[in-house]
Amino acid sequence: MSNYNIVMRLSGVLLIGILSVLSSCNDIGTTYDKTYLPNSVGRPDELLIIGSPHLLKNGLADTFEMLLMQPFPGLPQYEPQYKPLIKEAQQFGKVLKKYKTIVFVSALDQGGAMNTLIKELIGEQNIKTIQNASTGYYYEKENVWAKPQKVIFILAKDINALYQSLDQNQEALFSHLRESESETYKKEVFALGRVAEVEKYIKEKHSLNMLIPEGYHLSYKAEEFSWVRKETNDLSSSVFIYETTIDSEVDLAQQVLKIRNDLGAKYFQSEIEGSYTVVDSIIPIQQTKQLINGQEVIKTSGLWKMQNDFMGGPFVNYTLVKDNKVLMIDGFVYAPKTKKKKLVKQLETIIKTAF
Repeated sequence: MSNYNIVMRLSGVLLIGILSVLSSCNDIGTTYDKTYLPNSVGRPDELLIIGSPHLLKNGLADTFEMLLMQPFPGLPQYEPQYKPLIKEAQQFGKVLKKYKTIVFVSALDQGGAMNTLIKELIGEQNIKTIQNASTGYYYEKENVWAKPQKVIFILAKDINALYQSLDQNQEALFSHLRESESETYKKEVFALGRVAEVEKYIKEKHSLNMLIPEGYHLSYKAEEFSWVRKETNDLSSSVFIYETTIDSEVDLAQQVLKIRNDLGAKYFQSEIEGSYTVVDSIIPIQQTKQLINGQEVIKTSGLWKMQNDFMGGPFVNYTLVKDNKVLMIDGFVYAPKTKKKKLVKQLETIIKTAF
């Protein structure tokens, strides 16, 4: 099977096939003492993939890299969405067991060290169940060797059923990765505490229970507009909140960039006279509609630049209609010496606390 065909199969209809028929789902294989589990390791965007040498050398490793390392949208330079660490089964030892997210991928007819390991983890009876099934299986287990940790099994009796299982369950995998990232960034962003007085102001001004991490301050406020930001020697990180009314007949998604440019001209300047911010068209704008806690939100991401000055960076914007008003919450960053993906994810973490 060519790499091209593998990728095409992985990009098909996304279905979630949970491994519900495996026996003893709450006790897979070897029992571990979870009282003293070590802390897990790995960055929020990292995951460890364990497979057999045959599968990894014949397309599986390339497939996961192409699937997971797609460009993170809205950045000036390439940064991957996720960073897979791909290892063969015989390399899976004490250090690797501490990873936050571990994915075992196996066709059970391949034999070798991989299947010996799988048998130890899920037990002989469950191996037989998979071998007698016509479809593959996806199963998740928490805190096996470390905490917090998610161990994911994507298994099938043979290679054809395995690729079917990969095709069906890639959305379940991405869903877990997004959830794991979100929880990790929350802990990281608010590790030093929160700014209660700014949160109180936002609650009273905009009726939002938005969390503001330590280091941010209220930079500017107007009747319909609030701007909080953090300044260090290496970066300037900002979040603004804007409320307005708009004709119900107008397509809100098409108005997001216009509203943002109007605000840029009004509120955001550098020290150079005549400067103001605009959306930069050097890369395509990414826009999607999402459902966050039951609210339909328009997410827009891209680059901004300072007209008549040499500044710019990524932004992420969430806009929705709330209480018959348009609510826009936007995060943007200026950090010329630093990679930007982590900074954007941190801004998203702050913004999403408002919903």
